[in-house]
Amino acid sequence: MIDPGDDPALEAALQSLSLVTRPPNQAFTQRVLAALPTDQPSNDSRSHSMKIFRNKAVLAIAVIIVLGGVGAILAATLSAPRGAAASVQTLAVQRGDLSATVLSSGALQPAADLNLTFSAAGTVAQLFVH
Repeated sequence: MIDPGDDPALEAALQSLSLVTRPPNQAFTQRVLAALPTDQPSNDSRSHSMKIFRNKAVLAIAVIIVLGGVGAILAATLSAPRGAAASVQTLAVQRGDLSATVLSSGALQPAADLNLTFSAAGTVAQLFVH
């Protein structure tokens, strides 16, 4: 028989096993006890090495993504044409008239069409505007 000692989880597992109607099986009891969680870290070196490998893989992917982003920014910065700066013309300030001529062709369209109707007909004789 297995002695649970001071472990309440082991004692509860053994008590639940004793409720089974068939006679206790030593191999079955050992498998149940092995499946119970323990507070001690596992000595399974394979799962530990898989965790390290997984962490290294995630780190490697993150480094590749960061380096790709930095490379893309550098490529965009370095490949910009150097002589493409806009030419700027400056003059000294002077008083004078400003004139500009715009040549264009096409049809003019009003912003709005209004139909005006008046209640009285006649001719405007004088307009009082200052």
